[in-house]
Formats: sequence, C-alpha cells, structure tokens
Amino acid sequence: MNKIESFFVTKVGISFFKVFSLLLTLFFLWGFTFGLFDVLNKHYQELIMTNSSKYAFVLLTYYAGYFLMPIPASLFAERYGYKNGIVLGLMLYALGAFMFFPTSEFHSFPLFLFSLFSIALGMAALETVVNPYTTLVGKAKYSTFRITLGQSFTSLGWLFGPFVGARILFDVRKQITTVDTNEFASMAVPYVGIGILVLLIAILILISDLPNIQDEKLKSLTLKKPERKSISIYKRSYFMSAVVAMFFYMAAKIAIFGFYTVYLVDLFKSMSNHPVIGNGALLNILHFVGGNNVLNDSLYQSVATTLFIFVGMGMYTIGRFIGSFILIKFNPNVLLILSSVCSLFFSLILWMDLGIISFVALCLLSLSISTMFPIIFSLGIRKMGYKTKRASAHIIMAIVGGAIYPVLVGMLPAIDPVRIGLSVLLVSFLVTLRFGYKGYKINDKTRSELNL
Repeated sequence: MNKIESFFVTKVGISFFKVFSLLLTLFFLWGFTFGLFDVLNKHYQELIMTNSSKYAFVLLTYYAGYFLMPIPASLFAERYGYKNGIVLGLMLYALGAFMFFPTSEFHSFPLFLFSLFSIALGMAALETVVNPYTTLVGKAKYSTFRITLGQSFTSLGWLFGPFVGARILFDVRKQITTVDTNEFASMAVPYVGIGILVLLIAILILISDLPNIQDEKLKSLTLKKPERKSISIYKRSYFMSAVVAMFFYMAAKIAIFGFYTVYLVDLFKSMSNHPVIGNGALLNILHFVGGNNVLNDSLYQSVATTLFIFVGMGMYTIGRFIGSFILIKFNPNVLLILSSVCSLFFSLILWMDLGIISFVALCLLSLSISTMFPIIFSLGIRKMGYKTKRASAHIIMAIVGGAIYPVLVGMLPAIDPVRIGLSVLLVSFLVTLRFGYKGYKINDKTRSELNL
C-alpha cells in the first residue's frame, strides 16, 4: 500500500481508494456542469426576464431549493444509502436541465423558475450526500483532507466550465447572425446537452461499485465506542456553531464573488481622477490583460471579468488543492483560524482603498477563504454516527446565507455595494474565527455522553 492510498483506508483495513477516485471524477464533472450552467443561465436569464424586479424571484427560487431539499435528501439517503442519494441529486439536476426545452418553446418565466428550482434541489441533494460520504471513506483524522481534496476538483471543474459555456454562447450568437434562428430555441440545445451529460454521470454512479455505508458501519467508522444513548444533534454545541459558521461563510463568499469585478472597475476608474498607489503597475495590468486597447469603461469591465475568472477563481481553486495537503499535517481548526485572520486583514486592506495593495489583497482573499467550506463542514459532522446525514443536511441548509449580500444590496440601493460587501466580510470572518478557535470543540458534557 502506498502513502496516498493509506489516506483512504479505515481502521479495520478496508480500502476506499478506488471509491474515492470515482468520487473525484464525480466532483470534477459536477463542478464542470455547474460552471457551464452558470454562464448559460445568466445569458438565458437576460433573455427571459422582462424587468429587473423578477431577479428577486430567481434568487428566492434558487435558495428555496437549497433550504427545502437537504432534509428530504438526508432521509432518502438514510433509507436507501449514499449511492442512491447521489443518483437522486443528479436526476433532479438533469430534470431541471431538460425542462429548459419546454421553457424555450413557451418563453415562460414560471417554467424558467421551475427549471432553476429543480437544479437547486439536485445541487442541494448532492451537497448533502456526497460531502459526508467523502469524510467516511477512510480514517477519521484524514476526513477534512478528503473532503477538501474532493472540493478542489469541484472548483477545478467550475473553473473550466465557463470557458466551454462562453464558447457555446459564441456559437449560438454566430448561428443567429448567419441564419434566421430563434435564440430561445438555439439556447435549448446546450441545456439538453448538459442534461444528457448529468444523466450519463448518474448511470455511471448507479452501475459502479460504490458501496453504501450502512448505519452500523457508520458507527464503527466514526465513533471510538458505541453511543450509550441517542443525543439530539441540536444539543451538540459544536454542530450548531458549524451551522452558524457555514451561514456566515457563504455570506462572505457570495459577497466577494459579487463585488469582485465592481471593486476592480471602480479601482481602474479612480486612476483617471487622482493618483493611486501603484498607478503604473495597475496600468500595466490593464494594458497586458486588455491587449493595449484604449482605456474606457468597456475595457475596465472586460479586464475585471478576466481577472475574476483567472485570478479570483484560479486562486480559490489552487488554495483548495494546497489546503487539502496542508490538512494532512495540521489540525483543521488551526487552518481555519489562520484563514479567518488573513481574510479579516485582507478585508481591512480593501476597505482602505490602497491601490495596487488592495488589488493584491483582493486576489489573496480568494485564496484565504478557499478551505473554509470543507473545514467547517467536516468539523460540524464529527462523531455523529448514524446522524451524519441529518447533520449534513442542516449544514447544507445554511448555504442560504449566500442570499445575505444580494438582499442587502437590493434593500440599500443608496449604499455602495462594495461597502455593503466589506461589512458582511468583517462580520462573517469574525464568526468563522470564533468557530475555529472555540466553537468547534466538543464540550465535556457531550464528550461524556458520547463516551469518548
């Protein structure tokens, strides 16, 4: 047995290395289809929405799926196993993709919302089932390493998805300009293609040798000794702290991704009004990324978007890969504390508008938050035994925290969205810092009841 394989072997000698390899493929394809769908969905949303007020319904539909699905998905997985839970999520995702065909035919906004809702249900089910499964296929001390490595491949797939999506949009627009074609009908084709791809993944998982870890095995893999009595997950302070930390982490993540390009555009524009720190370096970045074009609003937006994709998402993906291997040697809470402190520092640098220094801080911010999700998740579902699926469901429900930033921006139109975002970051990272320092700990009462 080599060193790498040892991270996927349980205490009783069962190797899940091949199983995890299959999961990595699933993580990548899952991220790829999500990234692809994200680009296509934004364009389709522009086509079908007649006014901006409908965006609230889109936001509500997306997060409603994430709030409503985790509990049913966990109950389904408890009865039918992790493998069938994964297939359920993929099937719901495929259904949402296929529903874009009738949506395109009827140009129906309600059908568009239904499609999004089905996709959100599928994504929530996958998050609820796949994440805890990766923590169980090996020794407990390497659980955070495994889930972080899996999430790294999701981020990698999500990084490649938009490039393919942009190419598809280019081909669709080219077809429309050369042939008298209905753009709605043309857009239905890539969605159906995504549905077929996700369906094939579901079939692959269904016919694969992916073991369903049953409740009895779960106890032996996650607890040192059997539980003497059932303890409500709501009475475990470390779990409740994880739910709160996940809520605020998602608020911070969506805020960063939401104001990333806005911050850069404002920074580039400010150079024409007054000198900023590193003015020459920022101009060099603009000309290098923008191809030495004339400086204008269009160029600023183009460069900011390119930097977000390559630098923002790139640093986020790299951070997860690096973080997963750091977690082999370091305790997860230590890395979470370091990430939270760095994120707070970078947020303060952004608040002070220090030109090129703030630009670097924004780039590093994507790196510093990259491992927070898997760390919070894995620390929150520790020692849950047969309640792992239910605990996972509640933590995934906390993803609705991502709605905080867009809701605040909509409610406070007179306030700069960047300032709103930075305020969200400062509060959120204080919460994740507390969880990493103290909230993750299992208190003496719970420890005694679990007979640890």
